[in-house]
Amino acid sequence: SKFNGRETLWKKTVRQNKDIEIEVDFSLSKGQAKIVYIDSKDNVTTVIECQPETSTDGFVTKTLSLKRGKNRLKIVGYDCEDIDLKMIYTETYNQ
Repeated sequence: SKFNGRETLWKKTVRQNKDIEIEVDFSLSKGQAKIVYIDSKDNVTTVIECQPETSTDGFVTKTLSLKRGKNRLKIVGYDCEDIDLKMIYTETYNQ
């Protein structure tokens, strides 16, 4: 399968700031892709980037601080083939 463009992977509206831990296993055979976090003010932060030579070897843990309001994770890719993406997340509330 091939992928070129962007697609929303996850979205959540939160009432208060909170942290989430995301475990990502990400690989592809061709092209380049990245997972980005978009906060409630449309600020974009790269979570992880992937090319064939930089594919993860198992899960990598990333922590995101979600802001009050709408939050999203998107995949952005260019000439990608054979994407394998697994994501697991857990939430914790900021005190």
